[in-house]
Amino acid sequence: MITALIERFRAATASRKFWYVVWLLSIAGLAAWLVSNPIRGKLPAWDVVPLLLGAVLMAIFATVHELYRRTWGTVGMVAVAMASMIGNITIRLEGGLFGTRTILTSLLTVAGAWFFWRDRGKDDQLFRVPGELGAAAKDLERLLGRGHEAYRCFVGRSMLGQTSRVADWLERVYEDHATGKVTALFVEMERFDINTDLWTIQGFAFSMPAEELMEDLEYNLGEYDSALEETLALTGMEDLQAVFARAREQDSSTEPEQSYAFDLMTVRMQQLIAAAHKELARRDHEAARVRLFANAHDTCWVPLCSPAIKGKHPHTSSDRRG
Repeated sequence: MITALIERFRAATASRKFWYVVWLLSIAGLAAWLVSNPIRGKLPAWDVVPLLLGAVLMAIFATVHELYRRTWGTVGMVAVAMASMIGNITIRLEGGLFGTRTILTSLLTVAGAWFFWRDRGKDDQLFRVPGELGAAAKDLERLLGRGHEAYRCFVGRSMLGQTSRVADWLERVYEDHATGKVTALFVEMERFDINTDLWTIQGFAFSMPAEELMEDLEYNLGEYDSALEETLALTGMEDLQAVFARAREQDSSTEPEQSYAFDLMTVRMQQLIAAAHKELARRDHEAARVRLFANAHDTCWVPLCSPAIKGKHPHTSSDRRG
């Protein structure tokens, strides 16, 4: 959970990161002031109890808001922010310490809460980060394990044995971009329930600003600047391809197990792409320093966003091409 929260913060747009930092610092500043006052004898110790409770609630609400995109998590975050603001003003007025710092802290707290409330409508269509994929795979495998026997072969399967080969291919996707700075990469897998003979992935590069790209991923992931002509075949899944082929022949595409299997293969592909992204970071390749998105073609499944991994010694495209 902690890993996923960190990844979501790293993958977020600059504006979202800014307001999270501002919001948390403003609340942390109030907390530090309240905790220090009982020690100096200026504030009753029992006032610290609601503060500690608020901190626990804040952690719960923020986690639910970021990882699970639940409305009650967002509402809880805003409510705690408003309570912190009111408490800040009330306590400082009673202590005769009301001033510019009090106003600034309160305004920043409310502004941060407003930002997250404003973005609530878009949270459901954002992205998943690598740290969230394991739980999604387990849920889907649990459903398949209880379903039709023909689909149980999907349980426990992985594509990670192809990580190095995919990383080599991602280098070519990045370096194929002829003009402009690459701001993100996108890997799309073909519909594996329809194309049952061969499963392939295709790579795209973007030059548009990351903030603009992430404003509407569902639309903007189709607005790429370049595409590598070379697709990459994913191997080792031929028996699973055969299951989808038989389902097409028997016209059983409406079975819920097929939908679960399709989603599970999407998650497994996303895990492979995330692992290849980390492999690029180990190689210290510049493609690791941009966001990497991945999803299956024409699906409502939430896309992966593997956050940029910073490094010190980037390899340039010219270096790679010699």
